[in-house]
Formats: sequence, C-alpha cells, structure tokens
Amino acid sequence: MAKTLMPEKCLDKPVIVDVHVHPKREGVPVIDLILRLMDENCVRISVLLGRDTDPSDVDREDIRRKILERLIKSQYYQRFIGFDDVIHIEFLLASMRDRLSRVTTNYEIAEFVRIAPDRFIGMGSINLSKDENYVKNKIKEIIELNLAGAKFWPQLQFFNPSTSENFRIVAQQFSKYKKIVMVHTGTAPGPWEIPELSEDANPKYLEPILREYDVKVILAHMGYYSAIAPGIWFREALELGKRYSNVYFDISAVAYILSKEKYVDMIRKYVGFDRILFGSDYLEYIEPSINIVMNSQYLSSSEKENVLGFNAIRLFGIKI
Repeated sequence: MAKTLMPEKCLDKPVIVDVHVHPKREGVPVIDLILRLMDENCVRISVLLGRDTDPSDVDREDIRRKILERLIKSQYYQRFIGFDDVIHIEFLLASMRDRLSRVTTNYEIAEFVRIAPDRFIGMGSINLSKDENYVKNKIKEIIELNLAGAKFWPQLQFFNPSTSENFRIVAQQFSKYKKIVMVHTGTAPGPWEIPELSEDANPKYLEPILREYDVKVILAHMGYYSAIAPGIWFREALELGKRYSNVYFDISAVAYILSKEKYVDMIRKYVGFDRILFGSDYLEYIEPSINIVMNSQYLSSSEKENVLGFNAIRLFGIKI
C-alpha cells in the first residue's frame, strides 16, 4: 500500500474527481500511468471501473439470434457493411468476441485500489447475461471487496434493464447496501457503434427500476455518445434525470458538449449541474476534458467546481 499524496502545485487548484477511468489498455494494467497523469492534471481521485464480459456469450443461441435480428433491421449495418454477406456477419461476431475478452475483474479493481487507496475508488462489474447464482455471487464479491458499486454495459452484457430479473436483483441489493449503479448509455466502440446493437443502452429502459428502487444511478456518457449519431439518446437521459433525482450523469467521452451553449442550456433546464460528474474515460482525454470544463464560457464558476469534483465528493461520500 502506497501513500500517494497530491503534488504541492495542486493544493490551490480546483478539486477534480474523475469518476470514469478504465485501468487497463489492451488487457494491460496502466495504474502507474494513471497516477502520473492524475498528478500532472491535479486529479485528486479517480474511480476505476471493472468490466465483466464474456466472448462466449456471442455464441449462445439466444444472444446470437438477438444480434442477427437487430442487424437485419439496421439501416446502418446495411450502409457500412452489407448485411446479406455472411462473411461480414462472421467478421462482426469475431470482432465482438475480441472486444468482450478485455476483462477487468472485481478482484483486480480491489487490488488497484489497495495500491493507492487515497487516490482510487473501485467500481466492479457484473455480467447480467449469466444465471442468477452467478449474479448473486458477484454482488457478494463487490460487497466483500468494499467496492463502491458496479458498472454495467447493456449492449456488451446482452441485457435490457427494463426486463432483466438480474438487474432487479442488483438494484434491490445495491439499494440495501448503498452501492452505486453505473450504466453505459449510448452506443459503444466497435460493432456496437451500430445503434440497433446498442438499443438496450437507451436510458429509457432504466425507468422501471428507478420507479421501484431507491438506488443511485450514473448514466455514463449522458446517453449522448455515438460516433454515427452523436446525441443519440441525450434527451432521453435528461428526461429520466428530470423525473428521478437519484439519476446522475458523467461526461466521459462527451465533455465537448459543455462547450456548446445549446447543450448547456438543455442540461440546466432539465437537471441542473448538481448531478453532472467529470469523467475522462481514457487516459489521453484527461487533460482536454478538464480544459473543456474549465474554459466553458457557458458555465458559472460554481457549476464548474461542482462538475469537476464537488458533485462526485457528495455522491461517493469522499472525505478530502
């Protein structure tokens, strides 16, 4: 266990908490690099995210059928790949398997936090396409490892939040143990850039759970992220946040929307800036994402401070 103090140059800088950090690159831990970039950019604390995905899920009959049915309906797949060529479909499935093999376990997250407990908070992950016993064991794992909660990818873990019994189990247990749910909203890199394949990550599908359980939910990427259709479910995310005060949003991969008056006005109108959280997503985005928030001419000083750190401090119960 290392004591990794903030550099002296950062003591008079705004408090920054990065709630969305992937601690591996191509399967390799990059903890030392994360700490160095945190120090260079005066990031006080980073939330490290686990990822529980399984490449063999693609070959399950029910999941494969769901993928193919959505591809057939997709205007984007036909435009960019040509769905009637079986070779292209097999290539896409192979790409899925490759990306789903990039796992970060709950135990790895706990070990990374142990390395620098004053700088890291851990969030695990649970693959909700598995059976109920698997999910319950993973929930127990997260509680025993003292992780803050878990991140879920509806499209990569092949579940729909509105119909998944496993997701209901998570919501019930996380509400009981005061754990935080983070859900990827929007499309995802690789094959899941095809919007139909990411349909389950539309924020609207979270409403049944929010109606029933008092659990804090972070909408990663604000429903905005999509390389093909930017802003794809941004309005759905804001409408959900307007109805439920326990819904939060992180700006990872979409920080640039805070430099645009239209989107800042929409956020202020629907949910305000007390539930918007700073997130970098990937290492090279830390500095530019901070700069976007700091330099936005459409945010007040207090709004910038809340987004960069104070909202996360309140949500995660961080003592500084």
